[in-house]
Amino acid sequence: MVTAVVALFVLSTPVAVIAQPSGWVSVTSVKDITGNSALSPDLSQPLLAGHAYNFSISVDVPNTSPSDFVVSLNAAVSPYGAQYWYVNTPNYAGFSRANFTPASKFVTFKQIQGHIAMNVLFSLSPNITITRSGGLTLRFNKTNFPLISAVVVGGSGVGSVLVTISDQVLQTYQTAFAQKSTYISSGKVDSSFSNVVNSVLQQAQALANAGLPDKATSLLGVLDQIPAPQNTQIVTFLYVGVGVLAVLTVFFLVLNLRKGSKYSYAKGVASEIEKDLASMEVKVAQYDKVIADRLKSIREKLGEIS
Repeated sequence: MVTAVVALFVLSTPVAVIAQPSGWVSVTSVKDITGNSALSPDLSQPLLAGHAYNFSISVDVPNTSPSDFVVSLNAAVSPYGAQYWYVNTPNYAGFSRANFTPASKFVTFKQIQGHIAMNVLFSLSPNITITRSGGLTLRFNKTNFPLISAVVVGGSGVGSVLVTISDQVLQTYQTAFAQKSTYISSGKVDSSFSNVVNSVLQQAQALANAGLPDKATSLLGVLDQIPAPQNTQIVTFLYVGVGVLAVLTVFFLVLNLRKGSKYSYAKGVASEIEKDLASMEVKVAQYDKVIADRLKSIREKLGEIS
């Protein structure tokens, strides 16, 4: 019953949302300047906070109209270099070099049927994934972030590029979660610990969904300390402990979703997990000091925010 309730409220492993170019605008190439790497133009990989990018885009105008249209960058991005825009097809009939301001976040064109090729260079703030609430630093992936938009002046949108933005802390957690999710199936941890592993994964995911991926990564570290199941009492204590954590997580999730407070939810989850880790630590210390010390380290880190 607890597992079913947890599954209802705890989201699955975060994954990058594939950005879907639409309308007149499409992405032809992406270069991560900071990471010195090329990304797939389907944007199946997230952009990273603090990185600079070079996007090659195409704008295909299907018909001619007396209207102007504007291609713009999201206001939250920052410049990289002296200008944002580079128009690679200056002979496009709707382009006016005299009215072109490359350091602006938008470019205006006359709507004339044809093809425009451009590059746009920009950087993302290191804090774009961060929300500060009640003294906590919470981190969340930005999904479906409208990076580039095309709009007919006085009319409607005719194209957009949506992306996912993540950061290194979130990516570290997601990698750790993906790896540790295979511990039972790969045989790295004995199957007798499957309930323990699954419950720890659920608690880590609850912390990550509350905006605390760094704490979630620390909690996942417990799974690297699980020994071969030589003492059934240790297993029993861990089963009971993580079961209690699961119930408490659901309780605080429901309570704080009703309140609509990211801060109170994050703090509540951390506080209750900290208390139960302390109880588990005392019991497990009688049988395995390595696991007990790891639990203590995680409990102390959670104590910093609770």
